[in-house]
Amino acid sequence: MNTVTIIDFIGLIASVAAFIFILNDRNGKLKHDSKMFLGILLGLVIFFTFSNILEWAEITDQLDMYEDYIRVLEPIMWMSFLYASLMNLHIKRRQDSEESLKKSREALKKSEIRYKSYMENAPVGICIVDSTLHFVEVNSIACQMTGYSKDELLKMSIENLLPANVPIKAFYDSNQLKKTLQDTVQNTILVQKESILRKKDGLEFFALVRTVKLSEDTYMAFCLDITKRKQMESALKRTNEQLEQEKRLAEAANQAKSEFLANMSHELRTPLNGVLGFSHLLKDTELTQEQREYVEDVIFSSENLLNIIEDILGFSKIEANAVEIDNVETNLKQLVENAYRITKFKAEKKGLSTKIQVDEALPECVKTDPYHLSQVLVNLLSNAIKFTEQGSISIQCQLLQSNDQNYVIKFEVQDTGIGIQKNMQGKIFEYFTQADSSITRKYGGTGLGLTIVDKILKKMNSQIHLKSEPNRGSTFMFELTVDRC
Repeated sequence: MNTVTIIDFIGLIASVAAFIFILNDRNGKLKHDSKMFLGILLGLVIFFTFSNILEWAEITDQLDMYEDYIRVLEPIMWMSFLYASLMNLHIKRRQDSEESLKKSREALKKSEIRYKSYMENAPVGICIVDSTLHFVEVNSIACQMTGYSKDELLKMSIENLLPANVPIKAFYDSNQLKKTLQDTVQNTILVQKESILRKKDGLEFFALVRTVKLSEDTYMAFCLDITKRKQMESALKRTNEQLEQEKRLAEAANQAKSEFLANMSHELRTPLNGVLGFSHLLKDTELTQEQREYVEDVIFSSENLLNIIEDILGFSKIEANAVEIDNVETNLKQLVENAYRITKFKAEKKGLSTKIQVDEALPECVKTDPYHLSQVLVNLLSNAIKFTEQGSISIQCQLLQSNDQNYVIKFEVQDTGIGIQKNMQGKIFEYFTQADSSITRKYGGTGLGLTIVDKILKKMNSQIHLKSEPNRGSTFMFELTVDRC
């Protein structure tokens, strides 16, 4: 195969390629001149190739006279083919670029539509402003908040919305904002503050303004009308101040009441002790049976009245926060025995059996408040006696644990009395509360005894506990930490 044959073969391939180019142009993407060059190219190649085929077949010797012309046209043919190929490549690239640009424009248009929809449907006022706080874009809520139309706002700046007595620097510091813009990444909250703005009609309203950076010289402000919230906060503040004042007045009145009760309790207790003393003396004289019964009634009533006064005095001290807990050396065994002896006579008078059990391991000397601890034990024992018609009363004192610094001691007062219903066990420690109104009528009392016990034990860092069943009795217990002597 000689060089001419190779060139002819390549020409055949070129003609096929040109033919494919034309077939692929069903949508008319090629320009007219490109089509013309490809058509000429295709015709020349077909003619040239057909001539060579005939020459190979030795059929057309008469075509030799045209060979010189064909050889001259061959470079033109190749140049046309090259031009058409390059032109087609250029057109394809430009078409791809135009298609990409078209898609970008469509995406941008959709983004703008979505952005405008977000702005218009947002529940807050949205303003886009430049670095000088002049409005670039606003939504309908912002127009409603300010009373201005969109065209009016776009000719204004935030400074035009500030009241006359509010300087722009109070809302916006240009130097600080520029520095913040440079140091802040996009979509970061720059400022969130509350400000007073003025509407078109001159009325003022409170607005919460939150600013977000969009670009180097543009940012977005979200505005929320918080006038109602401010009004509610102001009303709440006034109400709180009024309540605080009323609370102080109530505390002062309560303090005065507690002081009055304490003073009156002292004043009543002194003559009442005299009545009791003289009644006991009168009882020891020669009296008729009827007179003795009268004296015993006087003593009984006086003792009940004295107990009530003692409860009121203890209650008034607790109310006035005047209970002070001492920590002195105390003979604990003797204290428990004294509380037992004080109440034993009342129990035996009602026909109740009594029992005291003191742990042998209990130390003789501890540091605690003997007065208030004795008051707690006497109150618990008196309560047990009052609400027990038959059976027994007992008091137990047990050492639970000890270390180098203190002891933990458990006290327990048990009776076989009327007991307390489960739903009332948490309420009997409240002021003036007993398990049943009929109990007050039958047994008397103020309903303060257990309240005083509970408050005193809390002052001594302890807690009263109760186990009880109706008609089977009650057990009151508490654990007390006392220091070593």
